[in-house]
Amino acid sequence: MLPKLGRSLLNEMCYLIFAWSLLFLVKFGDTGDSGLQIRHNGTTFLILIPNLPYLQRRSFINLCMTSTVTRKLENKVEVSYDGKLIDVAYIGSHSSLQTENLKLYGHNIKENSRVSSWRIEPFIITSRYPIFLSVFVFDFADYSSTASFQALPMESWGRSYVIVTLNQHSSLHIMTIRAQEAWVELKCSTSCSTPHNGSVQLFSMRAVTISFCTERFTGNLTGTKITAQNPIGVIAGNCWSVTENCKSVAAIKDMALEMFLPTISFGKEFITFKVYSIRFQYEVENLIVSVTDNTRVAIISRRSFVRVTIPKAGDTHSFSLQGQDGPEIITSNHPIQVMQILRPYCLKSAAININHYNGVALSLLLPTNMYFNFYTWSLPNPRFSATMVIIKQIGFEVEVLDENQTTIDSTTWKAGKEPWQVGEFKIHKQYQASSESLFGCYVLDIDIWITYMHMAGYSLNVECNTSKSEPSDNIDNDCDGLIDEEIEDGRDSDHDFFVDEDVKKKINGEWSKWEVWHCANDTHQTRERYCNSPEPEHGGNMCQGTSKETIFVNLCGAITALKPNFSVWSQWSEWDCSIPCNDGTQLIQRLRQCVTVDTAYGQHCVGKKGDIRPCSICKENSGGVCASFHWGEACEKECYNCQDPCSKQEGICSGCKAGYKNFLNACEEACGWNEYGENCKLSCMEKCGADCGERMFGTCLVSFSPLYILMFLFLILPIYTMLYALTKHKQSLIVDEQSTYSKFSSTTSRTTSSLTGLRKQSPKKLNRN
Repeated sequence: MLPKLGRSLLNEMCYLIFAWSLLFLVKFGDTGDSGLQIRHNGTTFLILIPNLPYLQRRSFINLCMTSTVTRKLENKVEVSYDGKLIDVAYIGSHSSLQTENLKLYGHNIKENSRVSSWRIEPFIITSRYPIFLSVFVFDFADYSSTASFQALPMESWGRSYVIVTLNQHSSLHIMTIRAQEAWVELKCSTSCSTPHNGSVQLFSMRAVTISFCTERFTGNLTGTKITAQNPIGVIAGNCWSVTENCKSVAAIKDMALEMFLPTISFGKEFITFKVYSIRFQYEVENLIVSVTDNTRVAIISRRSFVRVTIPKAGDTHSFSLQGQDGPEIITSNHPIQVMQILRPYCLKSAAININHYNGVALSLLLPTNMYFNFYTWSLPNPRFSATMVIIKQIGFEVEVLDENQTTIDSTTWKAGKEPWQVGEFKIHKQYQASSESLFGCYVLDIDIWITYMHMAGYSLNVECNTSKSEPSDNIDNDCDGLIDEEIEDGRDSDHDFFVDEDVKKKINGEWSKWEVWHCANDTHQTRERYCNSPEPEHGGNMCQGTSKETIFVNLCGAITALKPNFSVWSQWSEWDCSIPCNDGTQLIQRLRQCVTVDTAYGQHCVGKKGDIRPCSICKENSGGVCASFHWGEACEKECYNCQDPCSKQEGICSGCKAGYKNFLNACEEACGWNEYGENCKLSCMEKCGADCGERMFGTCLVSFSPLYILMFLFLILPIYTMLYALTKHKQSLIVDEQSTYSKFSSTTSRTTSSLTGLRKQSPKKLNRN
């Protein structure tokens, strides 16, 4: 029986492991609608050349591909266009960094696509294993017109985007893999017209284009929002851009393109920088785009602190880096998008050879929470040199290796507002950078031939709950990067293809106080009130009742009528500020008198004769300041979570104490998941491998993650199963013994009965004898 038991136990254990493995895959292998991983490596990409016949005939795309497979496995990459395979590359057989370049020429595009069209076909790049893909677009004739971007794999596409373009000849391309509907809220800085504003139909494996490349459109499309039913890819920019704000009529025709990240990736902290190892003079412009009303932004350097408020969603704020300062920090109270633009200085003379004058480059800046710890990339041509910019925290090291696995040192490091610093590296071919900590990485070049810039990579895990929301719950319930943006009215008021999924709390209207009575005519007095205390908002109810009352009187306002005596209040007396006011909570008063006036109409005094307030009002009226760690109009608010006393009007701190963040709002916000320490800058995952037990010091707790539980079950359940089987086997043996004993007892009983019968019969037989 034991061999049979062993086979049964083995089968049961195998079945058990299979069942738990399947459960693990179902439970943890698919995030569904609950989250999104935004990565710069993937297996499927869609890219395109701007839809302009001139560009398509003379341009080519250079694909710089790097395989992320750690082992030397050959990674096959295929490029298709119009349903046909046009090129194949094999990565991993000849380079330690596993890189490969491909050129896609514009003349490969089918003939009928060379005419400007609103619907074009993208190139489709697929790989066996995940790859990093940097895209360079060149003018085939002389390389003078250049653009680049880091391609976003289809696996990381989102449903909502906000774009940024430069002035003149703007274009927007929306790509999809399945037929669906999208909503475009077109925002033009100057007058523009296009049929693709509002509802737009997208076609499978096609790109819908909104292009002003052939029109005399001098504005930009910055702030345009695109939302779709399912994930989409968005590329936008300028077919060519010109040098702006210059008196000279000379202009550079230089492309500018970017593949945008979805709005859910927008952040609250960015690091902007200037490169000092480039010999050409240029300026760095930073364009900030808000997606939420009343966005407060702080721009911080070692020497300055600038505060800006962007009042409306979709509005922008622009500033330039000045002098030799190091990197600057951009922080905000709501998620924002930041585009960094490298512009050459204006031409001093029109006699300068325009063909040897560098163009414009742009790139999205990554929020610091999207920094990665490993980057690898290659340049399109070994003859090209470039500058790699690394942004890291002071105290952490970044290792940079070339294609020969040789370590490269930085040419210079610039320190900004702690804890950030920026380093510059000169690179030529293939490189990789890695660190134990997260850091940012950009690749750029500015010279007489080419001008480009793009981020080298990014990483973000987005956790989002798409379940039914509570009104004004301060949660992004529809994973679009916005919070409580919709009105609960049973309609898709924000055009995101969901109804009432992320709503604001309704505010019902309330009446103001009645105004004083006044004469409507000789025999009637009237008074009014207004539904504005507060006004109805977000679908709230209007005030119930009448807004106007009228009464009958005798000779209202008649000159010959007897004038009755009415009363009015005098002016308030000064506040009694003679008492000591230590902590600002002692109460003081002021008074007024009810004075009788000789008039034909009016009213008697209504209200209180005295008014009582905290004594801090004396400091406000006398031009004094609030007590330490107090702010507000009457110093009624506190900011004890700040490291130093906050500003007295806005409540802005220089920094937050451990366990708190949002120094733009008195550090009232506690650290969230994976955050601890001062300003919530430290990561629990880096310290503990899981979330912290508390937010001040980041104390680690024992983490029972699903993986640990699964390992525990794999260890315990087989032992339990074996013990259970052994117990059953022992019970079966006992049952068999009992059965045998029962049979033996039965036989013995029958034998005993027979013998007893024989004994009874034996005497009789003897007697007979």
